[in-house]
Amino acid sequence: MIYMQIAQEFEVTTMDKKVAWDYALGLIKIDGLEPTQEFLEMVEKEKRGDMTLDEIEQELGRRYRMKGDAVFSKPAVP
Repeated sequence: MIYMQIAQEFEVTTMDKKVAWDYALGLIKIDGLEPTQEFLEMVEKEKRGDMTLDEIEQELGRRYRMKGDAVFSKPAVP
């Protein structure tokens, strides 16, 4: 997952993590996708150091395999 790779490159400080995640989330939105609330909550936990990138990847993999849900959802069209 490209956003995981981008975030891993900036693991030195919380500010670096914020910049990396903001960049990665921006790339996702360029593709017309919108991250789920659960994913955004995991991102915030990772920024604070309460969750690792590996834990996020494992959680996303488990949710995808168990529920068949997509990690991202298309934005609602008004």
